Amino acid sequence: MFNNAIQKSPLVSGQAEEVLGRITGNAFLGDVSFLSTLRALVFRRMPEGDRIYFSVSRSNYSKADAERYSKRDLADNIASKNNRISTTGGFALHYFDNADKIANERSMDAIVSKFEEVRSGYKRLDHITAFYKGVSKNSKNPLNVVCFINEDIKAVALFIEQMDYRRYHFLQVPIPAMMPWYFGPRPVKLEPVEMEIIASLSDKTKNENDYLAAIRKVYDTFDFRSELIRKMLAGFETQFLRDALSSERDKYEDKTRQIRELNTRIGDFLAQQNEISIRIAGMEKKIEEGGDDSELMEYFLGSKNLTLTGVEGSKVDFIVRSTLEYYDPDVAEAAVNNPNSRLYTRCSGIANREDLKRFWTAVFVDQKIKINVCAKFNLRLNGGVNTNGGYGDGFDAEFSDCMPHPHIEYFDCMGGYVQIINELMANHDYIMAIEQCVASCSSLNFNDGTVLSKFCDVMSGEAHGNNRCILMPDGTVVTPVEAIKWLKAQECDAE
Repeated sequence: MFNNAIQKSPLVSGQAEEVLGRITGNAFLGDVSFLSTLRALVFRRMPEGDRIYFSVSRSNYSKADAERYSKRDLADNIASKNNRISTTGGFALHYFDNADKIANERSMDAIVSKFEEVRSGYKRLDHITAFYKGVSKNSKNPLNVVCFINEDIKAVALFIEQMDYRRYHFLQVPIPAMMPWYFGPRPVKLEPVEMEIIASLSDKTKNENDYLAAIRKVYDTFDFRSELIRKMLAGFETQFLRDALSSERDKYEDKTRQIRELNTRIGDFLAQQNEISIRIAGMEKKIEEGGDDSELMEYFLGSKNLTLTGVEGSKVDFIVRSTLEYYDPDVAEAAVNNPNSRLYTRCSGIANREDLKRFWTAVFVDQKIKINVCAKFNLRLNGGVNTNGGYGDGFDAEFSDCMPHPHIEYFDCMGGYVQIINELMANHDYIMAIEQCVASCSSLNFNDGTVLSKFCDVMSGEAHGNNRCILMPDGTVVTPVEAIKWLKAQECDAE
């Protein structure tokens, strides 16, 4: 019997954990001896599938607490401190830790009289209590220990008044008597090395080194290497085959899926091939019929907003003249009504905020006046569209009444229109592709702050560009300042 903590044990190590892990638990103030002893004495006697869950808990109900609760309620509260009491394979050790000895006695009295009532299935082992009273009868602090067992769930509930390392070690001595489902009825027969463990825990002449030496002997009886190999490789080959089988089945399903996809693609290819053959026949017939006039020529002749600037091979260069028509009206109106939007902060050189709001409302909300824009494009009839390159210049005098499109001309970008145009060109639908160029030139994205800033800069004349681009209802083109003057005059006439 000794009073030093056992903080390390060969049977509570990483290697032992892999083999003996069916017995688990916590420690008392860092002392792992109880778990170590359980593994040494019980593990070999446990049937496969059994588990033991050791747990230490405490309570410190005062004398006043004991008087406030009924014995039954107090017993129930104490039992609730350790959830292993209701666990199959639970080994619950609970101690009373109040500084008042009478308070601890009240708690123990509640357990003795009411535990079997609040936790059905348990019965008290009076011989355990008698054993500790007998061995400590001459002590100043005799041991008051009560033990209950539940044979149906192979569980132990052990209670003691106050705890220290010496008592903690001594409580392990009757473990075999507390677990008759593993050790059989009394008297319990133990192996010599097991008796050494019990002796080291009960004999006052023994110390922690004697205990660890006995535990080491038990440890050496285990072939941990073989046990680990058996445990870790048990069923490995079968599992390997299961994994391989699952992998092969997945591959089979994947190939089946690929075959279905290929069959679908073949059907699509055949349909596309048929469409291509129809177009080929149409083109061949058109070539045979001859003539210099073409659908593209007729389109340009009839479209006053298109200026053809060059044709080279299958590449067609042209300029689109349009007005800003396509924008999100809700976002535009929100920008007009927001005095801190770019329409005001980037255009302060044009007019004051009141006049600017009058102007922007007429353009984007009431649409009484328009903004002329232009943009350069080139289409390759064998597929693809390009813009000017991002400079915003190079327009002849005939476009002096237009603003270079702020997105297309200054950022060489058409947004989502590029994909649409390229798909149309891939299908040789160049007329619709040109229509999409016109639509792109007529669009303004209020959600793109960079583009909107450039729009305001050009409108203000602060960037390279022409701000004489405001199309009035009578067809004349004026500057923003002149448009504001006209709007104010309209308001005066209305009054």
